[in-house]
Amino acid sequence: MAKTREECLPVLQEWLHFFRKGHIYIKTLEREKGNESPALAKQLDTLSIKNQFKEWPRLPISLPEFEKYLSNKKTQDFEGIWDGTPYKIAIKKTENGYKGILINNVSPYWESEQIKLEIVREGNELKGIAYMRDHSKAKSDHIECMGQNYLHVAGLWLKRLAPVLPTETEVQEYLTSGNAKSPFIKQLDNNTLYFRIPSFDPRQKKAIDSVLDANDEILSKMPTLIIDIRGNGGGSDFSFSHIIPYLKTNPISTFGVEYLSTSINNNRMLDYINKPEYKTFFTDEQREWAKKSYDTLQKHLGEFIYLKEPIKEKEGEDAATKRAYPKQVGIIIDGEVGSSAE
Repeated sequence: MAKTREECLPVLQEWLHFFRKGHIYIKTLEREKGNESPALAKQLDTLSIKNQFKEWPRLPISLPEFEKYLSNKKTQDFEGIWDGTPYKIAIKKTENGYKGILINNVSPYWESEQIKLEIVREGNELKGIAYMRDHSKAKSDHIECMGQNYLHVAGLWLKRLAPVLPTETEVQEYLTSGNAKSPFIKQLDNNTLYFRIPSFDPRQKKAIDSVLDANDEILSKMPTLIIDIRGNGGGSDFSFSHIIPYLKTNPISTFGVEYLSTSINNNRMLDYINKPEYKTFFTDEQREWAKKSYDTLQKHLGEFIYLKEPIKEKEGEDAATKRAYPKQVGIIIDGEVGSSAE
């Protein structure tokens, strides 16, 4: 049972996760301060956090000796020095698995030589335990390795720093795609194009559209298109509108949503029109939609309003304009795909 605010927060977050991951959340507000200065208040907070975790298990390690030991090993395993920014971790073999020892200070939550992760043997399997910033425990039923230099333990991604080992080409290509911040298209072979879209953030719409326009000629000849949206947490439906013609073979039904008309909710439409951060990626058409939407909502304060038809079936393209290619489209997803990406 949660007895403090710090213990209550993850309980509430887990409960909300059942309903809709990412679209609704709870966070703590700054605690009420006394008359202390901001600098003193920060110092007191830091001391409080450090004292909370000062008894955390530690494992002393001599880094020069460990590095020498690693350089002399004939075969490689999880042992090594790893980077999991902002953490630097030395993973050392123990009697029943491995322990990950922090070798840098990440103030105020972590100190050097504290145990940051564990890889434990249960029967014939190795399972992972990682301790988060607040020292809460995250567990995984398996350890994921990508080649010789990348390791995933209970939500913590690590890159090997020592010993230095060559990175496999396939692993490097996978990481390049996974770490991409902007969309791109790459030809894989004579029949296949690969289209990576990391985000449907509205600020990415111009980039997505420009990639499609620049590659329209080859898209019109290539039999297979693979769209990779792993890790895409969503954004705006506008962001993928330019992709639809490459996918559509039949009429598409779109479903509108109801907006609760209140003064605060409606002002969001004005933000879309007036705030500088939206002007960089909102089109004139979208700003016009926001203005009309604001006017409509203001006429129906206190009501739920559809800004477009609840269900509208779009007609399929006629034979003269229907795309012959691509003939096959595959979409790669993972557990991090959400919202408009779904």
